[in-house]
Amino acid sequence: MRNAKKIVFLCKRTIIMTNKAKPFIKWVGGKTQLIETIENSLPKDFGNQTNLTYIEPFVGGGAILFWILQKYPNIKKAVINDINPDLTTVYKTIKTNPKELIMELRSIANEYLPLSEERRKEYYLAKRDRFNTKSLEPVENSALFIYRYKRLDRPIISLYLNALVHIEPSFS
Repeated sequence: MRNAKKIVFLCKRTIIMTNKAKPFIKWVGGKTQLIETIENSLPKDFGNQTNLTYIEPFVGGGAILFWILQKYPNIKKAVINDINPDLTTVYKTIKTNPKELIMELRSIANEYLPLSEERRKEYYLAKRDRFNTKSLEPVENSALFIYRYKRLDRPIISLYLNALVHIEPSFS
Protein backbone atom coordinates (compact mmCIF):
# COMPACT_ATOMS: atom_id res chain seq x y z
CA MET A 1 0.00 0.00 0.00
CA ARG A 2 1.28 3.45 -0.88
CA ASN A 3 2.11 5.92 1.83
CA ALA A 4 -0.50 8.57 2.41
CA LYS A 5 0.50 11.98 1.14
CA LYS A 6 0.53 14.99 3.44
CA ILE A 7 -0.62 18.47 2.56
CA VAL A 8 -0.11 21.51 4.73
CA PHE A 9 -2.51 24.42 4.51
CA LEU A 10 -1.45 27.61 6.22
CA CYS A 11 -4.56 29.57 7.03
CA LYS A 12 -4.45 33.28 6.29
CA ARG A 13 -7.02 34.79 8.62
CA THR A 14 -6.91 38.22 7.00
CA ILE A 15 -9.25 37.00 4.26
CA ILE A 16 -12.89 37.63 5.07
CA MET A 17 -15.09 34.91 3.64
CA THR A 18 -18.55 36.01 2.56
CA ASN A 19 -19.61 32.49 1.58
CA LYS A 20 -18.97 29.42 3.66
CA ALA A 21 -16.54 26.98 2.12
CA LYS A 22 -17.94 23.50 1.80
CA PRO A 23 -16.75 20.17 0.42
CA PHE A 24 -16.52 20.08 -3.37
CA ILE A 25 -17.31 16.36 -3.37
CA LYS A 26 -19.36 14.07 -1.16
CA TRP A 27 -16.98 11.34 -0.16
CA VAL A 28 -17.90 7.80 0.82
CA GLY A 29 -17.42 7.53 4.58
CA GLY A 30 -17.83 11.28 5.00
CA LYS A 31 -17.91 12.66 8.51
CA THR A 32 -20.54 15.41 8.12
CA GLN A 33 -22.89 13.57 10.45
CA LEU A 34 -20.18 13.58 13.14
CA ILE A 35 -19.78 17.36 13.37
CA GLU A 36 -22.07 17.76 16.38
CA THR A 37 -20.41 14.86 18.21
CA ILE A 38 -16.95 16.25 17.48
CA GLU A 39 -17.95 19.73 18.58
CA ASN A 40 -19.37 18.37 21.84
CA SER A 41 -16.13 16.51 22.54
CA LEU A 42 -13.87 19.57 22.13
CA PRO A 43 -12.64 21.31 25.27
CA LYS A 44 -15.00 24.09 26.41
CA ASP A 45 -12.26 26.70 25.93
CA PHE A 46 -11.23 25.41 22.48
CA GLY A 47 -12.26 28.66 20.78
CA ASN A 48 -10.02 30.64 23.14
CA GLN A 49 -6.87 28.57 22.73
CA THR A 50 -4.12 30.05 20.57
CA ASN A 51 -1.89 28.84 17.73
CA LEU A 52 -3.79 25.61 17.19
CA THR A 53 -2.96 23.11 14.47
CA TYR A 54 -5.74 20.94 13.05
CA ILE A 55 -4.62 17.51 11.82
CA GLU A 56 -6.98 15.50 9.59
CA PRO A 57 -5.70 12.00 8.78
CA PHE A 58 -8.54 11.09 6.37
CA VAL A 59 -9.70 14.32 4.74
CA GLY A 60 -11.94 12.83 2.05
CA GLY A 61 -14.41 15.52 1.00
CA GLY A 62 -13.21 17.76 3.83
CA ALA A 63 -16.48 18.28 5.72
CA ILE A 64 -14.75 18.43 9.11
CA LEU A 65 -11.86 20.49 7.72
CA PHE A 66 -14.13 23.18 6.26
CA TRP A 67 -16.39 23.26 9.30
CA ILE A 68 -13.63 23.49 11.91
CA LEU A 69 -11.57 26.13 10.08
CA GLN A 70 -14.61 28.36 9.70
CA LYS A 71 -15.93 27.79 13.22
CA TYR A 72 -12.57 28.25 14.97
CA PRO A 73 -10.45 31.06 13.49
CA ASN A 74 -7.90 30.42 16.24
CA ILE A 75 -6.69 27.41 14.23
CA LYS A 76 -3.63 28.81 12.48
CA LYS A 77 -2.50 25.72 10.57
CA ALA A 78 -4.13 22.63 9.12
CA VAL A 79 -2.38 19.43 8.09
CA ILE A 80 -4.51 17.15 5.94
CA ASN A 81 -3.84 13.64 4.71
CA ASP A 82 -5.58 10.98 2.67
CA ILE A 83 -4.55 7.64 1.25
CA ASN A 84 -5.93 8.57 -2.18
CA PRO A 85 -3.13 10.29 -4.16
CA ASP A 86 -5.54 11.79 -6.71
CA LEU A 87 -7.57 13.40 -3.94
CA THR A 88 -4.48 14.84 -2.28
CA THR A 89 -3.41 16.18 -5.67
CA VAL A 90 -6.77 17.99 -5.93
CA TYR A 91 -6.26 19.66 -2.55
CA LYS A 92 -2.70 20.66 -3.46
CA THR A 93 -3.93 22.09 -6.76
CA ILE A 94 -6.70 24.05 -5.05
CA LYS A 95 -4.05 25.49 -2.72
CA THR A 96 -1.37 26.28 -5.30
CA ASN A 97 -3.15 26.75 -8.65
CA PRO A 98 -6.83 27.59 -8.07
CA LYS A 99 -7.17 29.88 -11.10
CA GLU A 100 -5.63 27.32 -13.46
CA LEU A 101 -7.90 24.61 -12.04
CA ILE A 102 -10.99 26.78 -12.57
CA MET A 103 -9.90 27.51 -16.15
CA GLU A 104 -9.40 23.79 -16.82
CA LEU A 105 -12.82 22.94 -15.34
CA ARG A 106 -14.45 25.66 -17.47
CA SER A 107 -12.74 24.27 -20.54
CA ILE A 108 -14.11 20.79 -19.80
CA ALA A 109 -17.61 22.22 -19.20
CA ASN A 110 -17.47 24.22 -22.45
CA GLU A 111 -16.53 21.08 -24.37
CA TYR A 112 -18.96 18.76 -22.58
CA LEU A 113 -22.20 20.74 -22.19
CA PRO A 114 -23.02 21.30 -25.91
CA LEU A 115 -22.70 17.57 -26.67
CA SER A 116 -25.57 15.16 -27.24
CA GLU A 117 -26.06 12.39 -24.66
CA GLU A 118 -24.29 9.86 -26.88
CA ARG A 119 -21.35 12.21 -27.49
CA ARG A 120 -21.20 12.94 -23.74
CA LYS A 121 -20.69 9.23 -23.10
CA GLU A 122 -17.85 9.16 -25.63
CA TYR A 123 -16.34 12.31 -24.13
CA TYR A 124 -16.55 10.89 -20.62
CA LEU A 125 -14.90 7.63 -21.67
CA ALA A 126 -12.09 9.50 -23.44
CA LYS A 127 -11.50 11.67 -20.35
CA ARG A 128 -11.58 8.58 -18.13
CA ASP A 129 -8.94 6.90 -20.28
CA ARG A 130 -6.78 10.02 -20.18
CA PHE A 131 -7.15 10.28 -16.39
CA ASN A 132 -6.24 6.61 -15.98
CA THR A 133 -2.89 7.08 -17.74
CA LYS A 134 -1.67 8.53 -14.41
CA SER A 135 0.80 10.69 -16.33
CA LEU A 136 -0.96 14.06 -16.17
CA GLU A 137 0.15 17.35 -14.73
CA PRO A 138 -1.53 18.17 -11.39
CA VAL A 139 -4.01 20.75 -12.74
CA GLU A 140 -5.33 18.48 -15.48
CA ASN A 141 -5.36 15.46 -13.14
CA SER A 142 -7.33 17.45 -10.56
CA ALA A 143 -9.81 18.81 -13.10
CA LEU A 144 -10.45 15.35 -14.51
CA PHE A 145 -10.84 13.90 -11.01
CA ILE A 146 -13.47 16.54 -10.16
CA TYR A 147 -15.18 16.25 -13.57
CA ARG A 148 -15.39 12.47 -13.36
CA TYR A 149 -16.79 12.60 -9.86
CA LYS A 150 -19.33 15.32 -10.66
CA ARG A 151 -20.35 13.66 -13.95
CA LEU A 152 -21.45 10.46 -12.30
CA ASP A 153 -25.11 10.16 -11.40
CA ARG A 154 -24.48 7.46 -8.82
CA PRO A 155 -20.73 7.10 -8.37
CA ILE A 156 -19.45 3.75 -7.32
CA ILE A 157 -16.15 4.26 -5.59
CA SER A 158 -13.99 1.36 -4.57
CA LEU A 159 -10.65 1.65 -2.83
CA TYR A 160 -8.34 -1.13 -3.85
CA LEU A 161 -5.47 -2.40 -1.75
CA ASN A 162 -2.99 -0.44 -3.88
CA ALA A 163 -4.85 2.76 -2.87
CA LEU A 164 -5.90 3.67 -6.39
CA VAL A 165 -9.45 4.84 -6.84
CA HIS A 166 -11.65 3.21 -9.43
CA ILE A 167 -14.72 5.21 -10.47
CA GLU A 168 -17.30 3.81 -12.86
CA PRO A 169 -20.09 5.78 -14.50
CA SER A 170 -23.73 4.88 -14.48
CA PHE A 171 -25.16 5.81 -17.87
CA SER A 172 -28.78 5.09 -17.00
